[in-house]
Amino acid sequence: MADDVMSVADALELVGKGKAVVYDNSILKTTAECPTKAFVEHAMHKRPRGLALPLLNGSAAHSAIAHWLDCGMTETATAEAMELFTGLYLPMWVKAQQADEQLADDDRMNFKRCASILEQWLANRSVTSTQPFPFVVMEGKTERALVARLGMTLKDGREVLYSAKLDAQVRKQDSGVKWSMDHKTCKGPVSDWWTGKQKVSSQFTGQVWVCEAAGDPVGGVIVNAIEYPKPHTSTNKCPVHKIPYVECSVRHAGGTYVYVTRNPAETDAWLFTVKRRVREMERLTRIAEDQGWDGLASVEMRGRFNECCTFCELKQWCDNGRPTGAAQLKAGFEEYHWNPLEEDAEA
Repeated sequence: MADDVMSVADALELVGKGKAVVYDNSILKTTAECPTKAFVEHAMHKRPRGLALPLLNGSAAHSAIAHWLDCGMTETATAEAMELFTGLYLPMWVKAQQADEQLADDDRMNFKRCASILEQWLANRSVTSTQPFPFVVMEGKTERALVARLGMTLKDGREVLYSAKLDAQVRKQDSGVKWSMDHKTCKGPVSDWWTGKQKVSSQFTGQVWVCEAAGDPVGGVIVNAIEYPKPHTSTNKCPVHKIPYVECSVRHAGGTYVYVTRNPAETDAWLFTVKRRVREMERLTRIAEDQGWDGLASVEMRGRFNECCTFCELKQWCDNGRPTGAAQLKAGFEEYHWNPLEEDAEA
């Protein structure tokens, strides 16, 4: 299947010439969850105004961890990684505070708290720590984008490509089996629910599939879970650290590794589903091109049937009847162009 893989540059060239279209898990997952959200974000290219701090923090942390891995996981690498994180995330936190007077200093996404948690995580896994990072990082395989042909062509002749960004490729210290590694920041201690959610994620099926297509198969995906829990507020003494919980809050932020594997039958079913969702998103795109916002009347609100509305950024807009007046759209939305081939796109 290696012939079906191409470089990002070649994919961009095909897209630029109108010969291909690129999809990734982010677009397909949104389409599967709710066509309304997919229509707004990926057909009309809009999103609600405001900064999504967890996403921005996660992106900055990804860049910092990649630098740390590439530079040998030393104390110097930790310092450099934290400098990189500060440069990326601190301006976003300041901007968010300026835009939202209700954003408290003790918010879970507070820059100082997030920086302390990340620095603690890196330091605790450095090569000089008592429990260093337990994986060998494959050289040149951090923050790597892979693009492969899906084996389908649209009616207008464009071929469909699938892109996935791999945070790293690693192997265990005592094993030759390679794994894709994906860094995830989570809201609190890793729960059974959160772990189960990762186990069935379409994102990781896509990573396994695209590695296979590239002729560089992996045993599965190791989810590197980094905990960003809410700050402790209790003044009771912590039995572990012997100081009030409010003072040792950051020390309780840990992490773990979740192993995700796929069998061939599941990957085949994933590919079948991907092709169906591509066709659905193409239909939404045609509606947007032909009718603009007027076409929303023929777009499903699927999230109402699968509980995806619960934490959706568009929830209030949908609750208000999906208004599309010019003034309302200008006040509530901003331009949003998600490109699976951009360096900071989600895998």
